Amino acid sequence: MALHAAIFPYLHLIGRPLITSAQMKHLSNFDEWSHDLLDQFNFIGTYNLFYNASLLVKAGAGIALTYEHLIDTAGENRLVFRPLNPELT
Repeated sequence: MALHAAIFPYLHLIGRPLITSAQMKHLSNFDEWSHDLLDQFNFIGTYNLFYNASLLVKAGAGIALTYEHLIDTAGENRLVFRPLNPELT
């Protein structure tokens, strides 16, 4: 996933273990963004604080969907941010 410039719902998220914020799954714009692919996504957990989700990502448990700049991705952190495409508004 880190090698891609952007994340497309139909190419990169279907069948992958996803970790989202507790409120994201309930947002209608996320369902619209995914072009009704929501039922094909494999949501394995939710988080209230992104730091907790980052620990799961570092352990290889899944991919976390979040906003940019919520955690440091510089240096030796091993985490990268990739924007969603199309952009989620």
